Amino acid sequence: MDKQAAYADIVKQVNKCNLCDGTTARSRDKTNQVGLDHLATNHVNLWSYWQGNLSPEILVLGQDWGELPNFDRIKIFIDSEAYRKIITIEKNATDFNLVKLFDDVFSVNILKEQKLFFTNSVFCYKKGNLNENVCTSWFRNCNEHFMSNLILLLEPKCIITLGNKALHGLSYSGNIIYTNGSLAKIKNISLTALLDNPNQLWWENFNKNKRIKLFPLFHPGGYSARNRPYQQQLNDWNKIKPFVN
Repeated sequence: MDKQAAYADIVKQVNKCNLCDGTTARSRDKTNQVGLDHLATNHVNLWSYWQGNLSPEILVLGQDWGELPNFDRIKIFIDSEAYRKIITIEKNATDFNLVKLFDDVFSVNILKEQKLFFTNSVFCYKKGNLNENVCTSWFRNCNEHFMSNLILLLEPKCIITLGNKALHGLSYSGNIIYTNGSLAKIKNISLTALLDNPNQLWWENFNKNKRIKLFPLFHPGGYSARNRPYQQQLNDWNKIKPFVN
């Protein structure tokens, strides 16, 4: 099976999934879910329409989409060109800061180039508004059932997680280890401490036959940016630059 077909198979499995309560089921109704056929798209997550290279240099994992998108908005997001335009118009904090960070640190214009793969750690879409809680079980289900296969298919040079929840979610898909093979106790260590630690982190699949460099970073969205201003985040990203290539 070629890479495109294998990816389509993962997307098909995600579209059929209805494991979680409190999120949208993409293809069916449940008592406490919203069934929206138009969410059964051709990517694992709407974010992947912006950056969906199946042989990416970097895999970026966010937390979750943020809020339930309506049909008109989805028509924008699944059109890569329209998506890029809306970023420059609306200046959503997460997307807009990522544009600046990739340009400032890696000299990559992610509004024009598609060298990367973006997805949220929670593939589906929570009901309610942007500030609704995100359940740990959602991260566990997506990562346990789909994330490892996605990572092994993409084979990125490295993985960047945005925020604690994306990092902790990733631990359900594989081991988070140091170069010497010891497990990193990520739930007991702050992001600041992880960034200051000179020991390289790796994501390793549970079969222990694949390792990929892992860089946990702060989320660049509005709330996190208030606690970790852009200049500090830029310094964080510059720390990992020598190790990405």
